[in-house]
Amino acid sequence: MRIRAEIQATEEDKNHIIFKSIVFAQINEGIYEEYLVLFPEKDHGRLGFIPEFSRVADKLKKNTMTISPDIPDEWISKKNLKMTILRRDGSALEVSSFRGYPWMLDHPDFLSLVSTDEESAMNLLKRLQPDAIHHGNTPDGKWTYADTQEELLQLVNIFGGFHDACIKEMKYLSGSYVASNLSMNPIDDIRQVRIVFQRQWENPSCIEVIFEGVQQLNLVPGRDGYSSDIFQAYLMARDGFVYFCDYTDEIDRLVKNAYFCTWIKALSLRWRIADEYLGNELIYNNTK
Repeated sequence: MRIRAEIQATEEDKNHIIFKSIVFAQINEGIYEEYLVLFPEKDHGRLGFIPEFSRVADKLKKNTMTISPDIPDEWISKKNLKMTILRRDGSALEVSSFRGYPWMLDHPDFLSLVSTDEESAMNLLKRLQPDAIHHGNTPDGKWTYADTQEELLQLVNIFGGFHDACIKEMKYLSGSYVASNLSMNPIDDIRQVRIVFQRQWENPSCIEVIFEGVQQLNLVPGRDGYSSDIFQAYLMARDGFVYFCDYTDEIDRLVKNAYFCTWIKALSLRWRIADEYLGNELIYNNTK
């Protein structure tokens, strides 16, 4: 599970922190839910809890947005707990429910160490769950995350600015569905767009990009009698979001130019080289 987190002390606070992190555990539920995350390196790369909601100027503010809802297979879920852990300010936090790695409950002091002894907590995490922290890549090593402007520019350069490229296929997965008994789960908790780009150059000739936590998708296919090849595409980062556009790198112009350019706004993206997808064979084919 990955989230985008935003910490804002006051409504007027212009120095609020926006970062993205793997979630290592969840405690409590509803408006009291908190996530155990890795704060950014400028904050010493420390472990800490961030509440899903907080009060700013007497208003309830949501601090997190889900990038990917997938949780590790090893996680367990416990309810009706009676635990007390310490916060950084020394106050007590009552824990009534827990989702996370089982060893965290086998070492009950761990959750308090997160606030009282950050170095020991991090060492324990690295020792008992060494695969939990993976900077820049997915746990299986097959995908590379690109969230910063530097990382996005690196992808653009690797793929030659998307010059002489085309969108081969696109697939959107919302998370909502209607079950066989006609009950509905109307929650878009996935919001994922997968795109296969192909180009007329080698090394690589094809990449697959997954946009996660999609906020907006504007698709403009090539019109009849017009070419759909891309001359130049752009990837941008701003305020914890990533943007793709095949026309401009000016984020504020995307909506204005929606009639003639394809663009995406998402919380994150990951990509991989996929030269095996060259050709016109259907890739995202789940038809029975």
